[in-house]
Amino acid sequence: MGTAFETAAISGNNHALAAFRPDPEKIDMDLLYGLSRNQSAVELLSRIQLPRDMGRVILYQSGHISFDSYSRSDALLATLELGVRWDSAEKDDIAQIRKHLMSIESDWTVKDIYRELKKPEVCAPEVFEELIRTPAMQKRLLEAGAIKPKPPSERELRRREIQRFSHKFDREKLFEEVWQTPLSTLAKTYGVSNRHLARVCKVLRVPAPPRGYWARLRAGQRVKPPKLPSFPV
Repeated sequence: MGTAFETAAISGNNHALAAFRPDPEKIDMDLLYGLSRNQSAVELLSRIQLPRDMGRVILYQSGHISFDSYSRSDALLATLELGVRWDSAEKDDIAQIRKHLMSIESDWTVKDIYRELKKPEVCAPEVFEELIRTPAMQKRLLEAGAIKPKPPSERELRRREIQRFSHKFDREKLFEEVWQTPLSTLAKTYGVSNRHLARVCKVLRVPAPPRGYWARLRAGQRVKPPKLPSFPV
């Protein structure tokens, strides 16, 4: 009889499931959930008994998504909405579920499943974090629009700025120039503002003359420039 119920679940024969009504004492209900082909089958089973091991059910259901993405994903979403929390799972099982979810072609389905699993009442936060932690999974979620790109860190922003300035400015040449020509005049030759050129010097660690330097030169005083420090730090 167990096989007949399993066949009915796999084929989407909800009439057979309803007519024979699986006995939870004799039938592996979690397996039937995992084999369910559509949302209607999940709803029918939920009126008999709710899933006991959500991790196992999700493992089964997600494994069938690549074969019948549309209806199987509906079955998975319907299961997640039953109010039974996915509390735990072996890391190997989570890795397998992750692999199954990444195989889903529909971006909308990926987003819907992600939104449900993100709810702490649906999936324990530690299980959720383990599920989405890999670069490959993060990439799939980004592609689907389920998550937004992380803003770059301060270190990354600085690296990009250094790279951008290094393409346009020769550091050693700029060092010589800022000690020979006032920044306001030099900025015009580069076609940038004083503030921008000052920022370039700061980012590239090019020491600029201190306040009063040009007045001292005009007064006939000799001021020895510092050495160009090593770069990067």
